[in-house]
Amino acid sequence: TFSIRIINEFDKEHGIAYPKNRVKPHDHMATRYLQLQHQNKQGKTSGDGRCIWNGFFKGRNKVWDVSSRGVGVTCLAPGAVEAGRPLQSGSTDFGYGCGMAEIDELYGASIMAEIFHRQGLVTERMLAVIDLGDGLGIGVRAAPNLLRPAHLFLFLKQQDQAALKRAVDYFIVRQHRNREWKFGIHHKSKYRLMLKEVCRSFARFVAHLDRSYIFAWMDWDGDNVLANGGIIDYGSVRQFGLRHDQYRYDDVERFSTNLNQQIPKSRLMMQAFAQIVHYLETGKRLPLERFRRHPAIRHFDHMVQKSLRQEFLRQLGFPDKEADTLMKRYGRDVEKMYLNFVALERVKTRKEAQKVADGVNRPAVFNMRTLVRNLVQFYHDHT
Repeated sequence: TFSIRIINEFDKEHGIAYPKNRVKPHDHMATRYLQLQHQNKQGKTSGDGRCIWNGFFKGRNKVWDVSSRGVGVTCLAPGAVEAGRPLQSGSTDFGYGCGMAEIDELYGASIMAEIFHRQGLVTERMLAVIDLGDGLGIGVRAAPNLLRPAHLFLFLKQQDQAALKRAVDYFIVRQHRNREWKFGIHHKSKYRLMLKEVCRSFARFVAHLDRSYIFAWMDWDGDNVLANGGIIDYGSVRQFGLRHDQYRYDDVERFSTNLNQQIPKSRLMMQAFAQIVHYLETGKRLPLERFRRHPAIRHFDHMVQKSLRQEFLRQLGFPDKEADTLMKRYGRDVEKMYLNFVALERVKTRKEAQKVADGVNRPAVFNMRTLVRNLVQFYHDHT
């Protein structure tokens, strides 16, 4: 079922034949979405470069999407677009044009996804890792919803209102069917409620990432994250022991954003969601800047700041109810302690950013995780 290789345009153009009994009867789909790696910024050439959507599975209470990566290069891969012609699967002539996945990358992604899942983050999870030999494999991932914001932003950029409406309605139907959202497709305010839910989910998501020192490369395109506020694609995901918020991943032709930019970048994505709602309700696509002070975006800002402090108190060992009580009764003291903590964790060495194994970084000085651990132990021993 999952140990498959796509027959791509290169195979067809070169007349590469396969035994009929090994060819599956139906086509598989590579989905289109916005990606900043591509010169075309409307998503006309971008999407799944080495992945296909297998379909979905209906469980007792949830519907799960299933997709496979490492099954061959598609015409949407950055390398294929750069080449201007179909590429053979396994070719390394162009960056992001191989279509394959390394087995250690897949094992690493599966382990990290399980760790984050246990920490309460929404994330893709690895259903299976298939070892193809020679250090290559196929990763079969699953999640209740594998839709990315980039899937929606593509139609927004192309000003295709009809396709955008179908995509957003699909998103709402899936979230409602999975009992994540209480409203459904027939609610008269469904798009505004969607915006509220997405802002709430992303506020908690980015606050969790920030306080846990998790870098996930968020950017304006809405790639690398799930539309319901979670992680997809672990290639550039990092979790640091110290706050290395000036680390940037080297993606060959460009450097990534850093940890400090994740909240501002997620804010831009929320502005795009507000832009989507206005476009669907009025038929007019206003500039993104017009939504900078949208009520939903200001509420997002408030939720982010509140969630950052809640996560901070959880790190100090306070259960959710106690954390809420502390913020209500001793808000000033919590704020003072939080700001002092943040100031210390952001202190960097005098040296400028230097090369590291997979990018550049200017190291943090203080190990605040050790401080938290010792602080909790100190209070435990003296109470």
